[in-house]
Amino acid sequence: MVLYISVFGESILNDGVAVVLYQVFESFLEIGDEAITFVNLWRAVIKFSIVAGGGTLMGCVFGYLGSFVFKVKLLFLSKYLLPKDIKRVIFKATKKFRMLEPMFIFINCYTAYLIAELLDLSAILSIIFCAFVMMDRSESEMSSESHVVVKYRFVLKLGTMANDIMLS
Repeated sequence: MVLYISVFGESILNDGVAVVLYQVFESFLEIGDEAITFVNLWRAVIKFSIVAGGGTLMGCVFGYLGSFVFKVKLLFLSKYLLPKDIKRVIFKATKKFRMLEPMFIFINCYTAYLIAELLDLSAILSIIFCAFVMMDRSESEMSSESHVVVKYRFVLKLGTMANDIMLS
């Protein structure tokens, strides 16, 4: 499983960098051969850095915001409920609304993707780094049922579908 995630994640990052490079080279085609100078090459390097770095930064910001919401949820529950009832209430709420936590994760990552796309940043890098940060910081706050949904059911099926679409 770890090998699959490592290889799949590395190929996704390569795809994100390739999309950014494609956008840079496409802008060279628009300006023509005579306008390719040292200054324009330097601008291309700066544009690549801004687009790739901005997408990465956008993903990290959304990942930290999403992780903060998970922490606030637990702080809210621990502040307004009796300590012995916390686990029972969290379990009942997660059992009753099983898809709330996974849907929040997916909506948060997709929002990072959309805003990065809106700002002409790398949307692929944005969604990847948002997922990395949220996985690292929110995994301990999620219920076990939501963890199973995110880790095994939805992500593996979505990854398989995306891989099949790309290779077909």
